[in-house]
Amino acid sequence: MAILRCASCGYLREVANQHIARTVACPLCKKTAQVHDTIVLIQKLTDKNKELKQIALTARAKAAETIAATKPQSNNIGALFNTFNNGESAQLKSPKPTSTAQALDKGYAFSHKNDFPFENDLDSLQNWFKSRQIALTLDDQLMDISGYFDEVAVELGDNYALLNKLIASIKRLQTKENARLCFHFGHYSEVEIKKLKDFIQLLYKCAFITRYNIDNKTKDRVYLSLQPARKIVNFFNGDWLEWYIFMKVTSLLWEKRVKFGYFRGGKISFPDNERNEIDLFFLIQGSIPLWIECKSGEFRDSLYKYQQLRKRLRLTHSESILFVLGISNEEAESLSRSFDMTIVNETLFLAALSKMMGVGITQSTKIA
Repeated sequence: MAILRCASCGYLREVANQHIARTVACPLCKKTAQVHDTIVLIQKLTDKNKELKQIALTARAKAAETIAATKPQSNNIGALFNTFNNGESAQLKSPKPTSTAQALDKGYAFSHKNDFPFENDLDSLQNWFKSRQIALTLDDQLMDISGYFDEVAVELGDNYALLNKLIASIKRLQTKENARLCFHFGHYSEVEIKKLKDFIQLLYKCAFITRYNIDNKTKDRVYLSLQPARKIVNFFNGDWLEWYIFMKVTSLLWEKRVKFGYFRGGKISFPDNERNEIDLFFLIQGSIPLWIECKSGEFRDSLYKYQQLRKRLRLTHSESILFVLGISNEEAESLSRSFDMTIVNETLFLAALSKMMGVGITQSTKIA
């Protein structure tokens, strides 16, 4: 389907493909509006976001030179963060200081930005892998945070207990041509319905769905027209979880003003040509590694592979985390003991991360 978009008043409406490239009078403001191909419009908006990101990076470059690098000498991540907590090392100034718990609870400390307010220490990351004779290949597209993926992922992850049925319904239907979903509000409370509607509005604003309508008679259901774009399909199929964990960890590190490097979806190759792909990897203060794999579906067939990879990377139990959505606390703890790495679910993840980093996080900061 095509999209009618008015540049004057912001009006959006889905129209038939035969109207692509035509100009019509906007139904709201009556000014001339253009009919766009949906995919082309999304690409243009993405390119514009990248352009704005580059402008912001250039503007911050000079200011960044004045930021003093913090260099606590420790190879223990808990001791490192305790040093920061005790005020023994100079902290960078934040325009809006918040507690770590608040930052994690609301999603991420630097929300609604097209670029991170810190420099990615890629040199230290490359050197860390090189010292282990491991070749590292990064994908520039996976390092790009422009667009709405982070924003939607955080909203979804923070409210997963409420939104999981809606997301499961989207996953089930989104691969069908011209897919349309009817979702019922019947068994939800008024507060929950409000949150569901807000999330659906966010999906529409970000073009993760192409259209939605509340049933005018009963008010107890909503009809969603799903977005067939491949990146959006992959997002609902599980990429959202990787985005969510990525934003949670980077928020915690940024909130503590610690220098670190990171990558998403990196590919590694050992001297014997064994190849692996890593979901998330962080290197803190140039020496402290943190590897995270994210699973929203079947994971048991990967446990042995991850166990062996942890050994080849020479990581400790706490430096290697497997996040599995939906398993019980008991199962996560038992599997952690059986496979000698930290296995967590949505309830245990932040507690495990905070314990590793020596940061106190209140119970309310777990994933909803």
